[in-house]
Amino acid sequence: MTASDTMAATGEQKGRRICFVSHDPGTQGAERAMLDMALLFHEAGWSVTLLVPEGAGGLVELVRDAGLRVQTMAYRYWMGPGRLKGRLLRIASHLRAVPRLAAWFRAEAFDVVYTHSTATGAPALAAQRAGIPHVWHMHEFGPYAKGGNAPVYDLGEARTLRLMRDSGSVFVAVAHVIRDAFAPRLPGAEIRVIYQPVPFDPEPAAGDAAAVAQIAAITGPKIIYVGAVTPTKRQEDAVRALPALLARFPEARLILGGRTNTPYFDEVMALARELGVDHAIVPLGYLKNAPAIIGLCDISINCRLAEASPRVLVESMFAGTCVIAAGEGGNVESLPPGTGLLYAPMDGPDLAAKILHVLDHPEERAAMIATAHDKAVQERSVDIYSKTYVALIEDAIDAARALRASTRSCPPCPMPRPRPCPKSR
Repeated sequence: MTASDTMAATGEQKGRRICFVSHDPGTQGAERAMLDMALLFHEAGWSVTLLVPEGAGGLVELVRDAGLRVQTMAYRYWMGPGRLKGRLLRIASHLRAVPRLAAWFRAEAFDVVYTHSTATGAPALAAQRAGIPHVWHMHEFGPYAKGGNAPVYDLGEARTLRLMRDSGSVFVAVAHVIRDAFAPRLPGAEIRVIYQPVPFDPEPAAGDAAAVAQIAAITGPKIIYVGAVTPTKRQEDAVRALPALLARFPEARLILGGRTNTPYFDEVMALARELGVDHAIVPLGYLKNAPAIIGLCDISINCRLAEASPRVLVESMFAGTCVIAAGEGGNVESLPPGTGLLYAPMDGPDLAAKILHVLDHPEERAAMIATAHDKAVQERSVDIYSKTYVALIEDAIDAARALRASTRSCPPCPMPRPRPCPKSR
């Protein structure tokens, strides 16, 4: 028996079988944060299984590479753009998924189910049906995001919030801004704020060699934005900042690190051509170790308005790269004075002004980088914070166990009805 097998067996003996549930099969920040958490729990002696929705995305391979157990099943988001056909399809998927997930949770005899997003509801409702303690991780604003393109709940806001309240869950928010958004809408729910640790590897991955070469060839200021090129990320703000930046630094380049096979990328490049700055955009595509690539650049930006606890900002702090972000949501919480600069949301010219300020004041930039790095190491480093983080999550799990023990489940009706059955009262 290997050391990991012994650890897993010990976890089972102590009633420490946990299922972490992903809302998406991809490998963006939220999914990587979930995998980081799963690895920390594995190291702490828990028997860990990751549940991933069926679909392409790469997360299953990452989990297997990490040596953890993974299971795929059919379940979907319970929010979307609001179009009727999509809503009906997702609702039907939920109705099918809840009993299947509940049966699997029971068969696996998990001690706790930990859904790593409020973007999906089926796993939480299934855990309720199975009578298993449940923790719901809140790392997105969902329908309450600012800046446009916010999703809507397929079942409607009132019914969805009622299901969330009545699910018998303990909630863990990744930032105070998320708790503040949901607390008035989930009266009586226990919502804890627990910041996530962020790992950092300064060495570029072998698969990122082409990106390293592209960055090395740039002779002017290197401005990087890491994130899939999607409307919620608002890369258009960065494009609108380029004319003023190039007027002062003609060799400056905007580097896009993230998935570009999206309709929005075409829109961004069309805007760049209209402004005459398309030559200054360097798309790198998906990066295997984005923080190391950030470390090769001068400034890291984040234009998204609906970030809760933006992982990329912390990664940039570790990397020693100056950070500029939209002054909204979790960006403000993650980037206090002295650690970077905030620009007026959706204001490309103001973003340009902040970039030029940083380039024109190297001493101030160096001081912000040093302060930000110290803050990241002390508050978010895996080496320093991981044991405290696991203990805080375990305390939330204990609270979920106590909450589940104090209520009786109502097997037949978590999804179709907006209210819990009288039998569960």
